[in-house]
Amino acid sequence: MMKPWIKLFALIIALPILSYISLRVGVIPVGHQDVLALGTDASSQAMIALEDNRVSRTVVALLVGSVLGLAGLLFQLVTRNPLASPDILAVNAGASLAIVLVTLFGFSSIASFTSAALVGAFIAGVIVYLLSANGGNVMYMTLAGASLAALFSSFTQSIIAYEEGALDEVLFWLTGSVAGRSLELVTTLLPWMVVASFCVLLISKELETLSLGDQVARSLGQNVGVIKFVAVTLAVVLSAFGVALAGPIAFVGLLAPHLARYLFGTAFFARLAGSALLGSVLLLAADIFGRLVLFPREVTVGVVLAVIGGAFFIYLVSARQGVFKS
Repeated sequence: MMKPWIKLFALIIALPILSYISLRVGVIPVGHQDVLALGTDASSQAMIALEDNRVSRTVVALLVGSVLGLAGLLFQLVTRNPLASPDILAVNAGASLAIVLVTLFGFSSIASFTSAALVGAFIAGVIVYLLSANGGNVMYMTLAGASLAALFSSFTQSIIAYEEGALDEVLFWLTGSVAGRSLELVTTLLPWMVVASFCVLLISKELETLSLGDQVARSLGQNVGVIKFVAVTLAVVLSAFGVALAGPIAFVGLLAPHLARYLFGTAFFARLAGSALLGSVLLLAADIFGRLVLFPREVTVGVVLAVIGGAFFIYLVSARQGVFKS
């Protein structure tokens, strides 16, 4: 078996390769020399395409994929539910609804969007937890989250239908795409995303103990309730930053932790780092695929991931129910 650090190194190598491909792929042709000359000549069509679109969408895909991958792992670890993720637990839907509401009241700054996403995601997380607190099994939280996500999404779509003219700005976010995002937004949110990710690393030892089970964690003197609260809070914060930056992108938080578990098994730190790296790889690869599959037209990354993630979600549910067992 390949050692975990070798697999992590392979994922790290994959990121610049995919980033290079992302910079070159698109309707406007961009050559190798154009990529090397990035930042030196803004007059050519290729350089304008790079600086105005492809650099920012590549950076956004890398960042959003990593925070959603981390958030998904935290949700699955705390709930002990392999189906848990920011979109399935209604966190993304709550953040999106909050962004629509603040825009409706005339707020359209980066700070207002980010604050709204944080508040909406946190409220959604609390409601799902309260609804599923006495559910008795891991599937109950998934059902509660899916129901609340559908409710929030219906509210969001209703508001947009009645106030379409006033919400043109927010439609930019709700498509769930990494295209068209500004580097200004990235530089504003990046420090906070780094801080939240670093906080996850700070409690990685406690999370590793928690992954062994609540009883084991308590026997080792760990305050399980506090660690779970901190972990869920960080997962909600990371998800909210992802929504504020790229909109409600689904299934990255579901897929990345499962792939990390498949690759790294019980090596917890490798799973933690691998979930973040795989989230970036998935989102960037899906964005590249969306640009190529119907070239010269583009399929948004949200649609690509919905097809892949939807099939994977059905497989997980079916596997848990024994559908594929003979």
